Amino acid sequence: MNTFLPFSEITEKIYGGKANNLAILYQNGFNVPNGFVITSNTLESIKIKETEYTEIKKWVTNNQSLFDTIIQEAWLFSKKLFVKNTTLAIRSSVNLEDGNKHSFAGQFTSVLEIQNYDTFKKAFITCLLSKYNAEPIAYCKSNAINPEDLKLNIIVQEMVQADFSGVCFSVNPITGNEKEMLIDFVDGLGEQLVQGQITPSSYKVNWFEDKIIEKKIEKNMLLSEELAFSIVEQSLQIQQFYGLAQDIEWAIKEGVLYILQARPLTTIQFETKYDWTNADLKDGGISSEITTPFMYKLYETAFETTMYPYLKSVKIHPPNNPDKWFTQFMLFSYWNISATKEGVKKIPGFIEKDFDEDLGIEARYNGKGHITKISLKSIIEGVQILFSINKAIKNTIKNAKESLQILDNSILKNKNINWATLSDAAFISNAKTLITEDYLKVEGAYFEVIYNNSNYTTLFKELLTKKNKKGTLHYLKLITGLQNLTHLQPSFAIWRLSRVIRKNEEAFDFYIKKTSAQIGKLFLSKEDFPLRDELVAIITKYGFHSEKELNILTPNWRENPTQLLGTLKNFLTKEDNESIIDQNKKQKIVFEEEYQKIKSKKLRKEVLKHRYLLWLREEYRDRSTQMYDVIRNVYVIAGKRLVDRGVLKDVSDVFFVHPNAVENLFNKDPKQLDVLKKNKIIYSSFRNFVPPNEIWSTQWEGKQNNIESTDALKGIACSYGIIEAEVFIAKTTKDADTMPEGKILVTQFTDPAWTVYFSKIKGLITETGGILSHGAIISREYGIPAVLGVSNSTNKLKTGDMVRLNGSNGIIEIINSTNN
Repeated sequence: MNTFLPFSEITEKIYGGKANNLAILYQNGFNVPNGFVITSNTLESIKIKETEYTEIKKWVTNNQSLFDTIIQEAWLFSKKLFVKNTTLAIRSSVNLEDGNKHSFAGQFTSVLEIQNYDTFKKAFITCLLSKYNAEPIAYCKSNAINPEDLKLNIIVQEMVQADFSGVCFSVNPITGNEKEMLIDFVDGLGEQLVQGQITPSSYKVNWFEDKIIEKKIEKNMLLSEELAFSIVEQSLQIQQFYGLAQDIEWAIKEGVLYILQARPLTTIQFETKYDWTNADLKDGGISSEITTPFMYKLYETAFETTMYPYLKSVKIHPPNNPDKWFTQFMLFSYWNISATKEGVKKIPGFIEKDFDEDLGIEARYNGKGHITKISLKSIIEGVQILFSINKAIKNTIKNAKESLQILDNSILKNKNINWATLSDAAFISNAKTLITEDYLKVEGAYFEVIYNNSNYTTLFKELLTKKNKKGTLHYLKLITGLQNLTHLQPSFAIWRLSRVIRKNEEAFDFYIKKTSAQIGKLFLSKEDFPLRDELVAIITKYGFHSEKELNILTPNWRENPTQLLGTLKNFLTKEDNESIIDQNKKQKIVFEEEYQKIKSKKLRKEVLKHRYLLWLREEYRDRSTQMYDVIRNVYVIAGKRLVDRGVLKDVSDVFFVHPNAVENLFNKDPKQLDVLKKNKIIYSSFRNFVPPNEIWSTQWEGKQNNIESTDALKGIACSYGIIEAEVFIAKTTKDADTMPEGKILVTQFTDPAWTVYFSKIKGLITETGGILSHGAIISREYGIPAVLGVSNSTNKLKTGDMVRLNGSNGIIEIINSTNN
């Protein structure tokens, strides 16, 4: 008996994107016409003669009787599954079709209006042969896909005799506007539309504002606005279900909407007049995933109010202040790289490649990109710029102690307010002060230190190049071994507690046998257990950290200490000679040995200044993290009040409006509640979207100079050393929880929430980041070789691959692949 799987019974995602998606939608209540799949295993049970692709179609046509048994059984199966004597459709479904990377849109055959066995048999053979059509073969070639890897499945489905058919793009694919949908439609069946054989009518709908903003009607093909909005509503539900923009095929019969297909919208252009990057934002956490409107508005305000004034103060501002320094695409945050580079290019000797590598920005040029030549004009400008930058840096260093104390006072002031007892009026008033004054004071100071670090790194590396003509000094060794880094202090405190526990038999037995979740539950219930007070002390001091720092929806360690406890349990398995504190001290020795090689007094002085600024940046980052923790705690209280009054359904709903709009929620403003509802729709719509690291205003046709070896990957050397080990792919901190000891961690990026995992790894590879990013800094402090900015490494490498990672030159060689 051959294998025929009804949509209701498909559980594995191995039958092609079309079949998989239809089955998932059908099983989750979407109005999909019922159907079943003739699996590729069944089809491949008939051995097709191995010959040239151009000859296969002829061979199959001449030998189609080999498939008679499969066709007959499938026809009988359709009669049992479809109780009514219905018209059928047969559609191809290929394993690599309709995925996140490749769509193969319109390249495999569908046959409609099948009403008897003879047409069923003919349609079956037609779909079978479509795997060998010229179009998919050409698509495979252009996308480096082996045609032999295509596995064909065939869908047999009830057919909708449509009054209208069409396609809905749940995001405007031309502009990237996530609040706009494009609906193309025709009268009757939509096959001609999908194949591009007819000009459709269309609606452009701004669903956020509930209005159709553009109509194009062809030959009186008029779909009612009411039905158009029913398509929008269903498309939003499908988009939210998948967490990705969707390309949806639909049909309407007698006013009833049917979903015929939904696939990821793989090609989206973003309409912009600037170039944008998320460099440094992923490391900070703000762009590590989609951002709530509340959090985005906080960060946007801080960026917009600090960037241009700072650049102007050091005379590297662009000629014109752009209308936006900070923006979002699909709820992911980006900053304006076009305007920034227009300013920093004024610096004599500026090398674009060095600037991009420090931040981990993709290069869109060959060689070193823009280099600012030294001329009389550039020298005059350069002297002014250098004076201004050095003055800003001098002031930052001079005022650091006092500045940090001011920030600490602002944080402490808000911690000491008993927010829960305030009246609504007092609460709103104090909250406004928190956001408009205290927050901007903390975040503004942090941003200024970031800007100064970036500028000074450029100047320092220029000086090092001049003083290091023999190449005996290694930059990465000069910036390793920073002591007392704030983001390492929680890990150090947990390590020390693990040493105490190991010496206490009762405590060791308790912590080893219980899971992190069980211990966390006991902690939150305030039950007594061994060394509870010591654990409380750590969580009291460092509890503002969380599993996803800068995600304001994520509970901190005080609310959920599971991540911290997982690190503690890991440390309990380590011997004293594996101390992470000692590792950091060893890196200090590495620096000191390198520092002793320096003969120039000026360079020695600048090295120490550079190291201090790097250390200082982490101090300000720590205050920033604390401030976001304060803001979360305050607005959780606001959320609880609004839930108690029936205004909100969930406490976290308060974070789906801008901070200045929360007052409107207290007033039960219906417009604000509608905005909140729609903001939540957008948030759930793109949770699985993988954003580009850069978004460009124009296309670039150039080619990068890649290393020749196909067995090697290239990135930015960020922490020196060579290590051979197996890699472990972890796209989230949840994945990292299951990572064994001694692996090379491969991930998209690391932000401060990843710090606790560095004690487990031997090396680090990330897809984004540069020399000054979080992953680079922590790797150097632990003495872990690291290569960052390795494009698509989480897909090019597989867990278990053995690689040689060279953190000194940025090359990763694959020694043994799990694919072999």
